[in-house]
Amino acid sequence: METLKEYIELHPEERQSLQGLYLLVKRINQEKINRWSQRNRLTDEKETLEEENRELFEAATVLEKQIEQDGKRINELQKQIEQLKNIENIIKNREL
Repeated sequence: METLKEYIELHPEERQSLQGLYLLVKRINQEKINRWSQRNRLTDEKETLEEENRELFEAATVLEKQIEQDGKRINELQKQIEQLKNIENIIKNREL
């Protein structure tokens, strides 16, 4: 771009035709910068989403383990309730 700008300054008779080329090159350069910025932003967003995904996966794993432990605890409590009911029935039968 700088070379083209210098050429335009050195050759004013071609300014009209080269000015369009200069504007086109400037526009292409700006688009390149915009795409670079967009790519960086998307890369940052991707990294953020990947981190959130990892955190959610870890949280899901913890919750699955907790569900498993809760299920075991529920089974144990149900067994204890059955045992208490049996003891209660035995005591009632002895009273009769």
